Amino acid sequence: MTLEPAISEKQQQAQTPHGRRALLSGLLLAVTLHAFAELAIVTALPIISRELDGALLYGVAFSSYLLTSIISIVWSGHMTDEKGPVFPFVAGLVVFSVGLVLAAMAPTMWMFVLARGVQGLGGGAFSAVIMASVNRGWKDEERAHIMALLSSAWVIPGLVAPVAAGAIAEFWNWRAIFVLLLPFVAVTLALSLKGLRAMGPGQVHETATDKTIDAVRIAVGVSMLIAAITRMFDLWSVLLLVAGPFLAARPLKRILPPGQGLSRRILLASLGIKFLLVFGFFGADTFLPLGLIEIHGLTAFVAGIVMTAAAVSWSAAAFTQSRLAARVSPRNLAVSGMVLIALSVSSLTLLLIEGVPYWWGFIFWAAGGAGTGLVYNTVITSAMAHTMKGKEGATSIASGLAEGLSVALAAGLGGAILNQVERQGEPLGLGIGIIWVICALVVLAGGVVSFKYLERKVRVTVLDEAGSTGVENSSQRSSLTDLSQD
Repeated sequence: MTLEPAISEKQQQAQTPHGRRALLSGLLLAVTLHAFAELAIVTALPIISRELDGALLYGVAFSSYLLTSIISIVWSGHMTDEKGPVFPFVAGLVVFSVGLVLAAMAPTMWMFVLARGVQGLGGGAFSAVIMASVNRGWKDEERAHIMALLSSAWVIPGLVAPVAAGAIAEFWNWRAIFVLLLPFVAVTLALSLKGLRAMGPGQVHETATDKTIDAVRIAVGVSMLIAAITRMFDLWSVLLLVAGPFLAARPLKRILPPGQGLSRRILLASLGIKFLLVFGFFGADTFLPLGLIEIHGLTAFVAGIVMTAAAVSWSAAAFTQSRLAARVSPRNLAVSGMVLIALSVSSLTLLLIEGVPYWWGFIFWAAGGAGTGLVYNTVITSAMAHTMKGKEGATSIASGLAEGLSVALAAGLGGAILNQVERQGEPLGLGIGIIWVICALVVLAGGVVSFKYLERKVRVTVLDEAGSTGVENSSQRSSLTDLSQD
């Protein structure tokens, strides 16, 4: 028999319906803030890079955010396990605010890239707390619904942020985008603290400092790899191509979450699928506004509307997934979504053909958003379900790393391709087309991994009498009706 540790009065309050509603409200606001920041930069960056004469740093502006977020995700995840979620959450929001101010004041593209890096440090810290809090605050069978609600926090930003950012950048001043986000940081902080204070630490085997050093090595190693891809075909690129993975490989292995047997295999497969999914979808998404603005001659405002279509369809598909999860296996959900995304991304290349109207982009990218909504929550809930009790922060770290590394590599590779195309005097459309083909192939690889490793049967959660309390304990871990694999 496993004895559960005593819990404090504040933790008992967090387990009540009122306490969990307060926590969910705070998490929803945090996701909304993150969504506004990320969706706004995608549509505004073509204007920003043009004004700051930074076309060669287009991909780096995305990568810098994600590479620094790797460090803070690891630090925040372990601090959440070690000390609880309040300090990393507050620190993340404060640093994120500093990054917003620096971006609004940036006089050059290099300074803007630096500001994006500071934003990444803050954004990674509070985003890691969000996932760990979902793992601790809700039972296994509730998480798909909670993840769908968190995905819904992208709906309003998805409707407003791309269009608003495009309009502000086109008709006013892009610097105002970052200033206008600052009040939302204060509101998020005020409404989140009560629920987070009621949550205690998890299980700690290594300190946050130990793992943060590993994260720095990973970030530096990936930066070296991106630099090697950017330089291409010289001696330095070869050296960086060897040194980068060598520096990052061992700490990356240490950061992976613990587990045993088949459960850990499914956990790691879920994280790998998330890496491939995010690389393919967001790699294509990063360069879609650039193509619409520079090739089709659209305004940033209209390009933002195309991005909105994907955000809305993603949220709708996430709610659909939360209902299908009780009847459709994770493997079937993930494979179906991956196929839909691959078709969507490959179809984007048609926009590069002269005479194809830009409004087809609405249809293509809405389909991609729907596929991502099916897969994203499926693999996250699969990873959560196979996480060891008390190690939620470790899985949160690994999930954040999978996302940050994939988008950083996709943006870095895409930027390198565009730079090479420009140096060769080839049209921009050729480079963007190559990027989209690569992204479609990566998504197809994710579909293959999903088919091979995810569960073939619907997950069934077995609860004991404590299930009525709404708090998951060690006797409430879910079981699988069939874990046999192909």
